[in-house]
Amino acid sequence: NLAILIGVSEYDSQNNLPACKHDVELMQGILDASKKYSNILTIDSNTSTSQVKLKITEFIKKHQPQPIDELFFYFSGHGFFNGTEFLYILSDYDNKKPKSTSLENGELDVLIKSLSPKLTVKIVDACNSGVSYIKDPDALSKHVATSKEGFQNCYFMFSSGEEQYSFADDYYSFFTKAIGEAVVSATNETIRYKDIIDYVSDTFSLNSEQSPVFVSQATFTEIFVEPVTKESKRKLLTKL
Repeated sequence: NLAILIGVSEYDSQNNLPACKHDVELMQGILDASKKYSNILTIDSNTSTSQVKLKITEFIKKHQPQPIDELFFYFSGHGFFNGTEFLYILSDYDNKKPKSTSLENGELDVLIKSLSPKLTVKIVDACNSGVSYIKDPDALSKHVATSKEGFQNCYFMFSSGEEQYSFADDYYSFFTKAIGEAVVSATNETIRYKDIIDYVSDTFSLNSEQSPVFVSQATFTEIFVEPVTKESKRKLLTKL
């Protein structure tokens, strides 16, 4: 099982997002508690486009000869749709050169598919904090439909729906914080991805300004964290 965690807090031409670095630390703590990931690539500094793409490419190439049960991808930072393509916005983003100063979701999908993972999980917390979001009314649905093609099993979790912002305070993005709270509040030691989806959906059910989007192409039996011990919960609570 492999994981890639990216948090972009500092930008040259966009508003900085201090919460994103903390988001990655929280997600790292959750994955560490699960003890199921043999290799985790965490990128939360030196987040220029060239560095991020180089690190991801090297990580993927290193593991290509191996059978992969799960590839877990998490991103917290600015993001938007450019036409029908979702862009993960990196530190040196230039809106005059969007392709060369961002990570395109299509490129990420090709890299992930080269590993042929049995399960692919993407969690995208695209924080905007006042930065304009480039939106096509149907962009998210088109992106989801295209992106899930070619994956054996997958869970995609997006922090907000079409024509919405993803909100954060100075410490955490609300979507990522809800995932942490789902783990800490779980009554069972085994937490499925479906359990996370249900908890986060309930958390935002009365929030008209931010409605997370979930896409499942799996069996609902897939485990996110197991076991969740009292000690691991205590450690996560100190972060929350």
